Amino acid sequence: MKRETIKPLTVPTSSTPVSPWVTFLTGKKVPADRFLRDMEHGAITVSDQVTGKSKKTKTGRVIRPDESARNQFAEALTIGPEQVKRLLSMLQASSFASDTICRIVTDLTEVGIKRLGVVTLPDSLDAVAFEQSVSSWIEGFPRRPLKANDFNLLLLLIHFGWYRQLLDHDTALRLLDSAVRNPTLSKAARMAPTPLEVLLATPPTGPQFESLLAYFEGSKTVVDGLNAQIQSEKEQITRLSAINTQLKADINDLHHENAELQELKDAAERTKVQLEKQVVSIRADYQYKLDEQRGRIRGALQGQVTRWLQTSLDAVRASPPRTEAAEILLEEALNLIEKEMQWLRPSASTSGPPTA
Repeated sequence: MKRETIKPLTVPTSSTPVSPWVTFLTGKKVPADRFLRDMEHGAITVSDQVTGKSKKTKTGRVIRPDESARNQFAEALTIGPEQVKRLLSMLQASSFASDTICRIVTDLTEVGIKRLGVVTLPDSLDAVAFEQSVSSWIEGFPRRPLKANDFNLLLLLIHFGWYRQLLDHDTALRLLDSAVRNPTLSKAARMAPTPLEVLLATPPTGPQFESLLAYFEGSKTVVDGLNAQIQSEKEQITRLSAINTQLKADINDLHHENAELQELKDAAERTKVQLEKQVVSIRADYQYKLDEQRGRIRGALQGQVTRWLQTSLDAVRASPPRTEAAEILLEEALNLIEKEMQWLRPSASTSGPPTA
């Protein structure tokens, strides 16, 4: 695998102040958590030019590295594997620091990774490209597991990718697996062990056990949460299934009811058509009978009644007046009118017309 030639560190002159972030990599080794705590409170370690002794001073604010400090930091990271290891410890400790400190450490890590050149980091970070770049870098090593220095570099990349949300949990585990296991092992030999098997196979050192126990406890918390979520979703599915069954039953009932209503509607439509036909027939029959009755009444009034009244009028006007004849004719006219009126009454609707 082709390696990039790392330029030696340019030692700053006395006129160039050294950033405390650079001092952490190149100076006296101090715990990363204590260093970050001091930086969060604005504490800077300075050296007295006369006595050579170091002392701390406070600025009262977080010391953010400028462009020059970031370049110094990137150059200092190329000194050797120890500097990478120190940066890794600082990156791990930053997860318990403030967001401001975490962002500063992540930015310095990005600058350092670009200077080391182990993977390509474009200006616009992309999760897929980052994973492919790290995977290609791992595949460049013919032997697994990786050596300690290379493994520290991988951990640095994974920490950075995790903080920048370029790697998810499964991808990070897959990269670690490809770095520590021989790719030529059979599938049966690479079966995932149980957590207890991992603990029993771990070298008997306290820190490793503590880290594994912490990891397993965190994993158990996540799994318990997922199991609780699954159980809740199962209960929700059961409730929704019951509701769905009830809704299906209601829909079936509504379909039956709709079918019955449709039948009633069709029957009502047929009845309506029949009634409309009956109305037309009755109206025509009524109009015919009405016209017939009008003709009868008109004929009666213009026939016998008119003649009798005219004859009675002539008998009254005669000289001498023929009152007896007029009286007889008027009685005949009244009788005829009475008969017609009786026939027009509803009780007489079924009987035939009166005779003259």
